[in-house]
Amino acid sequence: MQNKKNEKKEALLNAVIKVTSRDGLERLTTKSVEAESGCSERYIFLYFGSKDAMLTQTFDRVEMRFLNAIAAAFRESVSKEKGTEAFLRRVWYAGWKELSDNPDETKFFIRYFFSEQFVRFSRENHEKNTEPVVNMFAPLFLEGHDARDSIRYVLMSMLSSSLTAINSQKPSESEAICEKAFRFMYNSQRDILM
Repeated sequence: MQNKKNEKKEALLNAVIKVTSRDGLERLTTKSVEAESGCSERYIFLYFGSKDAMLTQTFDRVEMRFLNAIAAAFRESVSKEKGTEAFLRRVWYAGWKELSDNPDETKFFIRYFFSEQFVRFSRENHEKNTEPVVNMFAPLFLEGHDARDSIRYVLMSMLSSSLTAINSQKPSESEAICEKAFRFMYNSQRDILM
């Protein structure tokens, strides 16, 4: 019984991502999620309580997958890379790969992140979700510098540049876009890094 519930819940979350990625957040309705998922609309309210709660859980799931990829790359890079630039490049490429390998999730993330719903329902959770990553990266910045804003800038740069690559008509340019975005981000932050 629990497996069936988890399967339906997962189908609904995946449908939210697919519909939002394809049609935009403004066209996401419980009926469109029902049609995309093959699950009755009543399960949305049974499992989530509301469309907004379903969106919030979808965002949390997508964000945590992305943040976990960044954190894993950070931990792995600590022992492998010498020098701040090489270390950050390795982490950047891991985050980039997570985003570019999951284009629908990336589009969902960006569309939701810049929405009124995010501000009303998810901002507080987002702050809690990103706090461990901020704490990981904070020691890389000069003392007295609030790393939170810089890390937000880095993550937003990664998101927007990966979306550029996802939407590119030439997928072969993805790596060049990634490197160019990394260089720009790194050069803009270099003066405040240890």
